[in-house]
Amino acid sequence: MKEFYEPMLYLSTPDHPNTMGALVGLKEPVDGDILRGVVEELRARFPYYYVRAAAKENDLVPVPNPLHMTVRNSWDPINLNSEESNYHLAAWKYEGKRLAFEISHSLTDGAGMLPYIKSALYLYLSRKTGKNFDSTGFRLPGDDIPTSETGNPFATLDIDSAEAPLYSKAATTDFYHINAEAEKDPRVTYIRLSEAQLMQYCKDFDGSPNTFFSVMFARAARRYDPMSEKT
Repeated sequence: MKEFYEPMLYLSTPDHPNTMGALVGLKEPVDGDILRGVVEELRARFPYYYVRAAAKENDLVPVPNPLHMTVRNSWDPINLNSEESNYHLAAWKYEGKRLAFEISHSLTDGAGMLPYIKSALYLYLSRKTGKNFDSTGFRLPGDDIPTSETGNPFATLDIDSAEAPLYSKAATTDFYHINAEAEKDPRVTYIRLSEAQLMQYCKDFDGSPNTFFSVMFARAARRYDPMSEKT
């Protein structure tokens, strides 16, 4: 897709899929047929989301994917860039009154995904209710796609000229591991805290929630293994 900015698709791996999504709740059950039609209709306005990964030399690049983007009546997870997603890097799903859109974070971020979600809801509700809504601010099929939307946002950024930081902290290699052999009954413990009480505690001691949780976990690890010499 030479006319569009090519993101680095190899940022995603099986261990770190790097995906994101948005969930929407409606007042009535989702009409899957209308949603499927809307999703395919939006291909003309958001072609850079209707792509698949293709090998190009030693890189992965997005190329147009003519197959339908999947719209599933299921809340089960899906593997993007696979046969079940028609090799798309995005997919829709719905169940009852809720629907969701999932996409590879390599293609976009929240700011880029929101106009797509808004346009999909605009078309869906227009078809569902038969009403004509004000289209101002929505990106709809037939509109021109501006260069500012598809170009490289970092084209003028000279990364090579950036100065190295004065100090770089060495990576921590001696971090703490729970002793799997000693823990005969491993489990997950959920702790619910009052937000108001936590924030008041942080204010009283001039701290932050991040510091609070760091200290809490450190003290928990120390009680779990008081003989450890790790800092």
